[in-house]
Amino acid sequence: MNATQPTLFADSIEERFERWKQLPGARLVMMMYYRLALFYYRRFEERGVGVSIRLIEEKVRDEIRLGRLRGVKEQGYALNSHFSRCIERHMTSRRPKLKKIFHERGPEAETLAA
Repeated sequence: MNATQPTLFADSIEERFERWKQLPGARLVMMMYYRLALFYYRRFEERGVGVSIRLIEEKVRDEIRLGRLRGVKEQGYALNSHFSRCIERHMTSRRPKLKKIFHERGPEAETLAA
């Protein structure tokens, strides 16, 4: 095996997320997530309508694509879909009230989506 081949024991998503958070652009991306989550929290308080973390992810991704943040992924601006749940846990651990707005995907939701 050479040095560029992935190993069986590659870094976990959580480990990669922790490294990503240290990149310059990651802070701005996280701020975008928080801003949108707080918007949807206000909507939840008014109407009782929750949101999925995937919706927030796509809205952030769209803002990045539109050029609001221009940077290379090594600087943390690019989004990795695997980080969605990590970002959700990050936000809800710091702002527990946000737990109410996120839709949980249980076995029933998986069956309906199929």
